Amino acid sequence: YAGGAEPVTWAKPATRVFEVATDKEAYDPGETAALVLKSPFQQGRALAVTEGPEGNAYQWIEVKGGSATLKLPVQGTYAPKLPVHFILMRGRVPGAAATPKGQTDLGKPSTVAATAWVKVNPVDNRVDVTLENPPRARPGDTIPVTIRLRDPQKKPLAGEVTLWLVDQAVLALGKEQRLDPIPDFLVDPRSRLTVRDTRSFVFGHLPFAEQPGGSGGEGEQAGLFEKVTVRRSFKPVPYYNPAIEVGPDGVATVQVALPDNLTNFKLRAKAMSGPQRFGFATGEVAVRLPVIVQPALPRFVRPGDKFTAAGIGRIVEGEGGPGKAQVAAEGAAITGPTTREIAWAPDRPERIEFPVEVATPPYTAEGKLSRDEVAFKVAVERLSDGVGDAFEVKLPIRDDRQRVTTRLLAELRAGAPVALPAVPEAARPGTVRRTVLVSDQPALLRMAAGLDFFQGYPYGCTEQRLSRAAAFLALRKFRGVLSEEGGEEA
Repeated sequence: YAGGAEPVTWAKPATRVFEVATDKEAYDPGETAALVLKSPFQQGRALAVTEGPEGNAYQWIEVKGGSATLKLPVQGTYAPKLPVHFILMRGRVPGAAATPKGQTDLGKPSTVAATAWVKVNPVDNRVDVTLENPPRARPGDTIPVTIRLRDPQKKPLAGEVTLWLVDQAVLALGKEQRLDPIPDFLVDPRSRLTVRDTRSFVFGHLPFAEQPGGSGGEGEQAGLFEKVTVRRSFKPVPYYNPAIEVGPDGVATVQVALPDNLTNFKLRAKAMSGPQRFGFATGEVAVRLPVIVQPALPRFVRPGDKFTAAGIGRIVEGEGGPGKAQVAAEGAAITGPTTREIAWAPDRPERIEFPVEVATPPYTAEGKLSRDEVAFKVAVERLSDGVGDAFEVKLPIRDDRQRVTTRLLAELRAGAPVALPAVPEAARPGTVRRTVLVSDQPALLRMAAGLDFFQGYPYGCTEQRLSRAAAFLALRKFRGVLSEEGGEEA
């Protein structure tokens, strides 16, 4: 709407509520908001009620030519938005004769109302936060991240910042939460003003209808692992610092050590300056290598497994050409060659396969495997410029068969021996353990056997986890009775 001296008409409202338009979507403190009343009446008076945090302010406005404008100076205390109410009243239309009883009197006096929410930018509560970091880095690099705090007038501010880096793939698993902290501190206000028209209590229902209006608007083999940095450290959140102090100059620089992930890390920062100013910022750093190799391995292995492990090599930057690859394993045997030649192509991944056999490790005195993981390393290189990549992945070793536990409850009688049952089948050396618990309280032994069952239940569903927790809670009470200390971390 563009104001003018000519009368205007607006769309006829279907109820006793009319529309109010603002000249801007949001205002900064110090500006003046213009609120245009789309009056369904050509002439009338409107009472404007500004429901501010300091209290209500009242102002009368004359409606002429179907419109009126309220000029409202915007204050910083109005953020994030301010309700402004209008009660528009019109007397009897001049020249309108009284209608017979039972017919609608379109010229009768009428009252309509409206509420406009004026959005105010929280300038006095915002900190402009900027992050400066190199756009690209290599795995394992330490990069500087500079944080700058400014007010809306670009003056430096002191404050405190929380900064973190997170793998883009992790953020892709769900919707990222809102970063802006201001809505947590500046909540939307509630309007507490109520407008009532009590005339209908006397006369009954008063129909509302107006005249139609217009529409508004190793050696050599080992050398490859020595020349190429082996990527071992993979972290989805490599950096988190909840309290970075920013001095009066508004600048702070931190050193961020990147892990070996080849990914895009998203930078996120939240800042505060004093008790009333808040802000946030985002950034990104891409971790890349000209030539990369990624693992294609199972999640775990078992003793005696035989399988084909693999790594996937790719050209990220540059041309193809001859290259080579090397594999190594710790805790497993590679039954084929450990090196091979590669013909790199920019648009084709290269699969590096190698047969692997996992030996059965010996058992310790406690009946557990002497090693609980195996390590695989794969390295690749492009011979034209010597660039390459390598990774090391450790896989857990799981049991290849279910452990068997047999319990026997027997009463001891004077002079009568108790025979312990023999092991029913051949067992691996070092894996058989026997314990004997003797008590003069048979009920106590049965209860202990039940607690052992709950504690060693092999399944991991919620019900069994709770049952296991119940066993630990019961055992803790007995530790107190027996005056035993420690073991709370279980």
